[in-house]
Amino acid sequence: MFDTIFRDKDYTDKLEYANPYIGLKELYTSGKIHASKIQPILLRPQVSAQVFVHEPTRLAPRGEHDYNIPMQGMLSPNERHLHVTPKTHTIVQFRTIDYGMEDCHLVFTLPALDTALEDHASFTMHPASRFDIFRLTTKRPVDMKVLSYSSKPQMAEKVATLQPRLDGDTLIHRFPCVWGTLHVFEIACADTSECLLDTWSSQNTTYGVNIYQHQTV
Repeated sequence: MFDTIFRDKDYTDKLEYANPYIGLKELYTSGKIHASKIQPILLRPQVSAQVFVHEPTRLAPRGEHDYNIPMQGMLSPNERHLHVTPKTHTIVQFRTIDYGMEDCHLVFTLPALDTALEDHASFTMHPASRFDIFRLTTKRPVDMKVLSYSSKPQMAEKVATLQPRLDGDTLIHRFPCVWGTLHVFEIACADTSECLLDTWSSQNTTYGVNIYQHQTV
């Protein structure tokens, strides 16, 4: 009813990323300089959220491990949840931001079954579980306020079907990832029976689905 001088709080999601790497492309393509050797960079998902096949309008859970501290307010731990069953899929979103690290490897990172986990981390998996991984199409960040199975981004392609190994990384998909770009994937069970993966990362663990960015200059 009333106009306001204040922008919508989500307006920044619609802005393009300005280029902070001015001149680097020209510098490296000139051949006059060679980049230092850089080890792969681990990129954790910005979003790792569950949607529900048989409840397509049910919203993805938010803030499951948030907690309130008196006099400080609500805190959100740096944790990610990967939960996949025949009825539950997980949507993961990444934004690659590093110039010259534009060869991306999407991986499962899982512990051994007998690994001692720190507080808030957890891991359960059926040993016969196999998963389909799909790339989703999106130009804007996933809106967690409205994310559900029916509202998730459209499927672009299946990139893998595999059974991840335990106690390490399993390569899912290798793809070019120009700095500043969004990459959204959906993880689902490949079979309708005997499929379960449920893991929480913690502040010091990276269990779930991650990306390693490899050097390209």
